[in-house]
Amino acid sequence: MLKTKELSTVRNDAFLKNSLLLAGISLMSVVASKASILGYPSAVNVIMASVSDRWGVAVFVVSLLTYLVTGTFSDGLMQISSMVLIIGIKLALIHRSSKGKTPSLREAANALLVTGSMAACSALISAVSRTDPYLFAYRMVFSLLGGCVVYFTRALIASIKENGSVCINGFNAAFLGAVYIVCIATLTSVNILGADLGRIIGVAAILAMSVRYKHIGGAVCGALTTCGVMLCSPELAGNTLLLASCGLLCGAVSGLGQVFCALVMIFSSAVSLMAVGFNDDTFHMLADAAIGGIAFAAVPSEVTAKLFRCPLQYRRTNSGGKT
Repeated sequence: MLKTKELSTVRNDAFLKNSLLLAGISLMSVVASKASILGYPSAVNVIMASVSDRWGVAVFVVSLLTYLVTGTFSDGLMQISSMVLIIGIKLALIHRSSKGKTPSLREAANALLVTGSMAACSALISAVSRTDPYLFAYRMVFSLLGGCVVYFTRALIASIKENGSVCINGFNAAFLGAVYIVCIATLTSVNILGADLGRIIGVAAILAMSVRYKHIGGAVCGALTTCGVMLCSPELAGNTLLLASCGLLCGAVSGLGQVFCALVMIFSSAVSLMAVGFNDDTFHMLADAAIGGIAFAAVPSEVTAKLFRCPLQYRRTNSGGKT
């Protein structure tokens, strides 16, 4: 009887976990399908479909429905055809031929598949339709970058699974920075009642990095946040530039606690915005900084410490080797 109850509990937990994961992937797929980078439709959903493995079909279905409902199917034709090609090849070939391959070789093949599929679909669609030359160039460049981001993301996920937390050292730091820029660029397209989701999450991330890695983490994360916002909306990047200096200041006072650090972020953002001069985005930027600061202050400090348990620099063993 007890075994039956335990089995039922395990099944219910697995069902709940999969349901929440599916809901999260579906929501991110909708956002990625509606996002834009440098003024052109984003292809981040193609990256998601490749990274998600068994959930790739869900990313494809949600993206297709989003394009149909919003009436942007023609704009998303390259993304849809790329996902069909990637998922089809994975189901037909890669699963069978991946046995015996090293993980690094398998991930490299996956990245090449993404780049090749996106480039081939872009060239084919451009050949049969009158495509803007700038759009074609953007798609080709993003095809190369997409393969790189897929490789970075999968390497980062493997590192998190191995260590149980985000280790920001070595190549992981570069991988995390690239993935972070893409995420911020995608989320910046989401505007809720005048508040920009990308900048809100960016402010919270800057504060988290300031508390964990002091002024270096705050300044670097602020610069990366500015890059992400600039990729999505260059007109918003002007005011966002101040986040790097604000992150540097927050890192200097990070020892005084999360709440004080969040207050410094809000105050320094307000002072910086007044120094730069008022424009149409000033109050929106201040609101984003306030919301991001409040959201960060509400998160227990144990959560941030657990998420970034690994040090910024390599640890050394007693024998002098790197771990």
